[in-house]
Order: sequence, then structure tokens, then C-alpha cells
Amino acid sequence: MSVSSKNNYKLKNKSQEISYSLDKESFHIDNKQSASSKSFDENFNIALANTNTNYSGNYEDNLIFDITGNKYVYKLDVNSLLDGKVEFAGHDYGSFDVYINGQKVADDVSNFDKVYPYGTEYEFKDLKGTVGHHYSGVGTYGPHWKETPLKGKLGIDAMYYKTDDSPYLLVTPCYFKFDTNKLTINYHADGAQTWYHFDGVTHDVSGKDIAASETHLFGSYYDKKSGLGDVSRLTKRGIPQNLTHGLSGKTELKKL
Repeated sequence: MSVSSKNNYKLKNKSQEISYSLDKESFHIDNKQSASSKSFDENFNIALANTNTNYSGNYEDNLIFDITGNKYVYKLDVNSLLDGKVEFAGHDYGSFDVYINGQKVADDVSNFDKVYPYGTEYEFKDLKGTVGHHYSGVGTYGPHWKETPLKGKLGIDAMYYKTDDSPYLLVTPCYFKFDTNKLTINYHADGAQTWYHFDGVTHDVSGKDIAASETHLFGSYYDKKSGLGDVSRLTKRGIPQNLTHGLSGKTELKKL
């Protein structure tokens, strides 16, 4: 709200005038956390330019109050994390549904970015990973941010922050965590005594059920030399070396 003077900050009585000033020419009321009207009282202090003169009679001026209102809006901004790495755009490893005020507005999406008024009810449902991935909960972009609940009201239940785009645009960020499924491969010794691994070291596996294990992410590539192991690396006394069976005899790249 801004304040101006009809007489240019002069109190007038016919041809006589007294210059004065106010202690402020504007003030601001912030009501971003309520959809209701807000009452307020504001005091103005007046100071005369010349206090050494005696005045008599009625001196008047009119103050004009210009009220400018700006409505806060809230952007519901949904992003994701895959194996701990943030993804700000759409992706193919997970999806969710979005409900606004009880109505579904987005189905099986991986990204969402819409603006709504204060108090809008939102809810996320059917959060799931695609083949080879799984949904693992709500996350955050940093330790100083709070997790956004799956259901709530904008401006009330979820955190928000100001942006540089507009002083009246507040963003509620959501981060959904997805993780890639893992495959563990166990190499059973089957009575072998030694295991020659990729590290160039021969390991004693006498009496062990599992000689070695490997864990790979879904979709990761492997090949004959740097991927899955080969049973020829197991040595079993009394078995000719030429009787071996490879687990990764293909030379081209394959996906798990």
C-alpha cells in the first residue's frame, strides 16, 4: 500500500500552508499463509518542516492510499531421484498419478509442474517403477529441505520456497526415489579347491559352497572379458582342464 498527498505534503488554510512529512510512504502486508482476508492497523507519524512558527486555524490535506494486491500461487514441482541422482525432466524408470482436489489430473506420468492457489489439496498415488526398477520412497534435494508428504494442502502441509521468476510464485518441490534392481550371481564351487578371479589372484575355496559372488544393476552391460565369470576359473583335482563350461562365452555386449 502506497501513500501520497493531494497538496504535495502541505497543510493548507486558504493562502497559508505548512510543509510536513510522513515517517513512511508505503507499507506491506504479507498474507501468503492464509486464504482469508487480513485486518491490520497502521500508524503514521507527521513531522512539521518548521516548528518555530505559531499557527492558528484549520490546516488540511488529504492523503491518498493506493492499495495494490498480488495473489500468491504455488507451483507443485515433481522431480525424481534414480539411484540417488536427481532427474529434473521426464524419464522411463517410474511413474505416478496426480490428484488435485480429489480429481485425477495426471495418469502414469514421470514429471509434473503445475501452478495452483493456496490451500489446494493434492495427492500422489500409484507410485511404481518400470521393469528393472522400483519405487523406494519420498526423498529430498538436500539435507536442508523437508520431505513433501504424498497428500496435503499447498502452503499448509508442504514446504515451499521463493523463486527469482516472481516474488508471488512459491514452489513446493517433490522428489520421488527410484532405484535400479540388482542381480546377484553366485558361483558355486561344486567341490572345487581354487578360484582364479579377475584380480589375478588364486583364491582357496576348499569346502565352500559359493566360490564368489557378483552384483550387477539391471540393464548393465557385460562381456566375455570384463563381465560374468567363467567356470574354467574353478580348479577341481582329478578333472581334465579341457572339460570346461563358460558362463559368458559371447563376445558381443549383452544386457542383464
